[in-house]
Formats: sequence, C-alpha cells, structure tokens
Amino acid sequence: DNDKLNNILKHKILERIESFDNGNILFVRFKNDKRLFVIEAANDTYHEIAAIERRWHNWAADVKRNILYLSFDDRIIEFNLNTKRKKQIPCNLPGEKRNLYFSNNVLYFNNNSKRNFQAIYEIDLKDKINHAKLVHKSSYDVMMPKIKGNYLYYIENIRNEYLLKRKHVSTGSVETLTPKGVVYQYEFYKNNRIVLIYSDFNTPKSLMIYDTENRTLKNISGGSLPLKAHYIYKDKEDQKSPAYLLVPDGIKIHAIILFFHPGLHSDFSPRWDTVLMTLLENGYMIAAPNYPMSRGYGKKYHNLPYKAAVYDMTAWYKYLKAKYKDIDLFFMSASSGNLLMEDCLRMGNFQIKGVISLFGLYSREKPELNIPAFYVLGKNDPFVDYNRRTKALKRAGITVLDFADEGHWLRKKENTDRTLKNLIRFLNE
Repeated sequence: DNDKLNNILKHKILERIESFDNGNILFVRFKNDKRLFVIEAANDTYHEIAAIERRWHNWAADVKRNILYLSFDDRIIEFNLNTKRKKQIPCNLPGEKRNLYFSNNVLYFNNNSKRNFQAIYEIDLKDKINHAKLVHKSSYDVMMPKIKGNYLYYIENIRNEYLLKRKHVSTGSVETLTPKGVVYQYEFYKNNRIVLIYSDFNTPKSLMIYDTENRTLKNISGGSLPLKAHYIYKDKEDQKSPAYLLVPDGIKIHAIILFFHPGLHSDFSPRWDTVLMTLLENGYMIAAPNYPMSRGYGKKYHNLPYKAAVYDMTAWYKYLKAKYKDIDLFFMSASSGNLLMEDCLRMGNFQIKGVISLFGLYSREKPELNIPAFYVLGKNDPFVDYNRRTKALKRAGITVLDFADEGHWLRKKENTDRTLKNLIRFLNE
C-alpha cells in the first residue's frame, strides 16, 4: 500500500520507477542519486544493486530462476532475488547495451559501438566467455529485439518511422509488420498476437493488436482521424539535413513554420501531434528538419557538433525564404529544441514574422529577440526554472501563456485547447 511504500522510499523524490512481478518488485532511482535500488514490497526490504554514472537503460528477467538482468551505462549486471547476490556479465563488446531482452538463457540487446548504426547482438549465458554475437544488422538502426518461436522481432528506424519487423532465425527472411508510422513499444500476447503502442500521421497514439496469422492491425483504443494534409520526406541535399514537410490540402498556405524538434538527440517522425495537426488544419505549412545530432542517420551524424545544427537550421531558413518568397515565415520550438532556436536567433539575422516556444529549455534567461514572440510554460516543469524564466520573459515584453497545473508539456485538454486558440491568434496577428 502507499504508506508501506512511502516508508521504504523515505519520501524521497523519484527520478524513475519501474515494476516487475505485478508490482512486488520495484526498480527505483531517486533524484540526484546515482544509486539504483531493487525494492521487495512484500517484505519491506530494498537492495542497492548499482551506481549509475550516465544512464539506466532497462531490465530483463529470468522468471524461472528469479534472476534480474539490468543494463546501465556500458554494463550488464545479474541480480539473484533469492540469494541477493549480484555479478557483472562480462562482455567483449564496449558501449551501451540497450533494450535488454532475456529468452532461453540468452540476452539480446542493440549496440552501435562497432558500427555506424544500431545492430542486434546476443550473449549466451551458458558460455563462460560471454562473447557478444551479431544477430542482425541493417543500413538503418535496428533495436528493441525480442524472440518468439522461430522469429527475431525488432524495430527498424527508416526515415524516422519506427517499423515493427521480424526475421526468421533459420532462413533469414525479413517481414515488415507495420509499413509506416511509429511503434513505441510492443509485447507478445496470446494466440499469436502482438500488443503495441502505435501512432502515424493520421492516428493519435493508440493501443493496437497485430495478428501475425492474418497479418492484420486493429486499433482497440481509438482510430484514425481525417486530416486534410499530407507529408513529404525530403532527403539530405544542398548542405541541408533530411526533413519532413507537412502541407495543408485544399486551403491557402497562410504561413510556413520552421520547427526545431524537441530533444537535440531525438528526431522528428511523421506521427500524430495535436499542436502540429491543428496548425495544418488552419493553413500553416510545417518544415521539420532532422538537424545534425538527430537520431536515425547513424552514429557519425548523431555525434556531429552542436554548431552543425545551427548552420543546418540556418540553411533551411534560407531555403524556405527563397522558395516561398511571398509567404510569412515563423520559427517554432519545443523543449530542448528551444536551445537551438534561441541560439540561431542570437547568432544570425533572420527575416521572420515571429517565434513560438513550447515549454522551452534555455541557456540564457532572457532571449535576444526583436520580433513578436509567444512562449508557453508550465509551473511544474522539472526542467525549466518557471519563476526565473517567466519573470525574464515578461520583463522583455514577451507574451507568456503559463499553466499552474502543467509540467513539461500539455496534459489536460482544456489547456491544450487554450494554447491552440492563443497560438492561432498569435500567428494571425
């Protein structure tokens, strides 16, 4: 119960928590604490099992033997719930072992330490040497491996669409199960079915069931929505990064928005986004580059310096300005994409009509702007100092829409509606 859990946690602030065995086992990491704990809720005990320097990836379980395998930094450790003993799994492959999965005494994971793209490896735990063996590679990132029967299932990132695929372990033949969109997570279900969390350009994030026998995908929590718009993928050309252009159909383009996607090392995918789709429906075209540092284009591209992204977004500005001379241009950012947007604005001379920032991170409290700006902030944002940022923006004369009951994004429908109403009004001024 809650009182028991609070007693174990000592009311500390959690950074991350995950559960296993119907909540009887908890994995907990506290804020500003490198240690990772396993909590056994049934007997009110907890054990420190790792000190994490950089990142905790995930865990996998050998249910029969009551053993946990945890991946963090560049290591994998084994923790025996019966004996409380832990040991490191030696591995000849350096780098992070992500998306750990256990099946029949074999650990599967993806890694890119020896390749430009993520590839899938396995470690046979019966082998005392524990050498990692390459299982599957591609000219794109492949990740989230799982085994069932004669098939290796995995996600492949092709042009920033995250496709569910499977490979026959004997013949090597590959089958694409979801030909478009984004699969966020998937789990095996009964009767040869797979449950997955999915979204695409016309489908908000939904719970889906894929039937492997009938090759059908069924939405069980929602459905696709009509959208009078289409998207175009533009490959890398003329010193510009690859990008998606989202274009309204059957309506005059009122303005173009150059979008600085959130997560400097994340990416932009053609999936449903309520804010972007509403802008499209109101006649605003969106250009969303996957600037240098974005994922999906290999380790070399991902590790390019920050200044390469500044140059790239500047090149995209020049391209849009030249191609669409008679259409107004705006900049818009979200989360850490705002760092890049504000640095571009500070370092260049851009002839744009205005800027929009949604829950933006910042390096300087007061952005150097001499054009209209519209900023959205949440009072409970764990990544942005709300009070200092709001005061600095308002002193600079910048329009701020803030929410006392939001954090780092819009969660409540009424707040989303209010944001969209004010955003459209700002664009139309």
